[in-house]
Amino acid sequence: MADQGIQPMPSTPYTPEQNPVAERFNRSLMEGTRALLEHAGLPLSFWVDAAMVMVFILNRSPKRLLEN
Repeated sequence: MADQGIQPMPSTPYTPEQNPVAERFNRSLMEGTRALLEHAGLPLSFWVDAAMVMVFILNRSPKRLLEN
């Protein structure tokens, strides 16, 4: 991990509030998924598809923590 510039951030099990990066990603994912479904006028049966699209979008969006 050190060769790649990754710094481990250990946390206590079952305490998600100690991992703000993951929590923010999860919140963005849920909000984006709801927005996609609402905007497209799709029923909740398309939740999985909308979530996969949202993950695709979030994974390709620029991040403040990364340079370039």
